[in-house]
Amino acid sequence: MRPILLCSTIVVLGAMLWSIDVAEAACSKLQGSGTGSSEDAARFQAWEDLTQKAKWSAWAQWMAESQPIGTVPGYSVAGVLWSCLPGGLGTQCLVTATLCER
Repeated sequence: MRPILLCSTIVVLGAMLWSIDVAEAACSKLQGSGTGSSEDAARFQAWEDLTQKAKWSAWAQWMAESQPIGTVPGYSVAGVLWSCLPGGLGTQCLVTATLCER
C-alpha cells in the first residue's frame, strides 16, 4: 500500500471513530428518585429529579410549561424504566432513562 493512501485511510478511520465518540457523548443515562403519598406523586417527584439532573434550564421549562412525565425539553428520551415500592411518604419511585441532546 502506498504511504499516502495508508495515511489517508488512517485519518479517515480516526475521524469516523472520533465522530462516534462525540455522538455518544451527547447522551446520558440518568436516574431520578421521588417519594409521595401516592404513586402518581412519587412518579412526578422522580421525573422532576431526573429532569433537574439533565439541566436546570430544562427542568424550569418543563415545570413552567406543565409538560408531561416522560419528556424533557431539548432532549429525546428513551429506555424509561420505573420501579415503585411502598416507602418514604407512602410510595418511593426510581426512574432511569437515556436522554440525548437534540
